[in-house]
Amino acid sequence: MTQLSPLDHHAYPRVDVECTCNLCVDWRLWRNEYDKYKVLTSDHLRQCFCWRCCKRRSAQQHFLATASQRELYCEMSYHASQHAKTYGPKLMDWMANELKRNEASVGWWATIAQAKTLTYWLLRFQASSFCPASAVSGVF
Repeated sequence: MTQLSPLDHHAYPRVDVECTCNLCVDWRLWRNEYDKYKVLTSDHLRQCFCWRCCKRRSAQQHFLATASQRELYCEMSYHASQHAKTYGPKLMDWMANELKRNEASVGWWATIAQAKTLTYWLLRFQASSFCPASAVSGVF
């Protein structure tokens, strides 16, 4: 297992299995946790609120949130790899910084973030101090 570079973080078959970055490790952890509780509650009614179902709902929300962050990072990685000689590395630095300092809730990442387009994130990058002035017109 290895940590893939930011510009190579879009190779899903490798990322899903091999990558040891925090995003991928967290994604696997919550996927496994959610899968564990899905099995334990497979015969429960949807409206059940036993401790196992509560754990399943929490694990599901965390899994969706980590999946959303990871997918955003992977999609940005693909875009950045296409611009590796211009602003690609800066874009991935910015993206990593955004995810680290992010104060959005798990619920926001599990629901709202999935509706944000790459254009939304690219515009935020373009407005940031990370974006080189020479790349401002070339981000899109």
